[in-house]
Amino acid sequence: MQLPGVAHHEAGHAVAAWYFGYPIDFVTVDPADDFACRCIAPPVPKTGAASATDVKPDDYVKVLKAIDVCLAGREADAVCTGRRQWSGSRRDRRLAVALAAYLCTDSAEIAALLTWRRIGIHAFVVRYTEEIDAVAQALLEHRRLTGNEVRVAINSALSRRSTPLNMEENGSH
Repeated sequence: MQLPGVAHHEAGHAVAAWYFGYPIDFVTVDPADDFACRCIAPPVPKTGAASATDVKPDDYVKVLKAIDVCLAGREADAVCTGRRQWSGSRRDRRLAVALAAYLCTDSAEIAALLTWRRIGIHAFVVRYTEEIDAVAQALLEHRRLTGNEVRVAINSALSRRSTPLNMEENGSH
C-alpha cells in the first residue's frame, strides 16, 4: 500500500463530499476499516422509480454529485501524486456505475455520463488541490479524521490560498 496515494485518494473523496454538502462521518487511511471514507449515503431514487424519467430534478443533481464524490478519489490520486494504480478504486467505480444507471437507459449512456463527470471532477481536483493536500497531510499524520477535522484542514488551506478563489470567498477583489 502506498500511503501518500491512499491519503490523497481518500482526501479527494472527503474534499468533494465537503464542497458538495455531504456529511462526513470519518476519513481514514487504515486498511482495517471497512470503508476508508464514509461520507455519503448515495441518493437513490424512491423505490418504484421505474426509469430515469422518474428521477426528479433534485434527485438528478444529487446523483451527479454522488458520482463526482465517487470519482474524486481516483482523480485526486492521479492529479496529486501521479499514481495511476486503480485497483483500490473498484468499489468507487461500481458505485458510480450503479448511480449512473439511475439516470441512464443503457451502457453507452452510462459510459458517456461517467466520462463527462470524470472531466468535471478532474477540473474540481485541479482547482482544490491545496485543500486535498491539506486533508491528505492530516490523514498521514493522524490516520483517521472526523468530519470536523476535515473541515478544519480545508479551512486552513483556504486561509493560506492567495488565488482569486480565496478573494472571491472573502468578498475581496
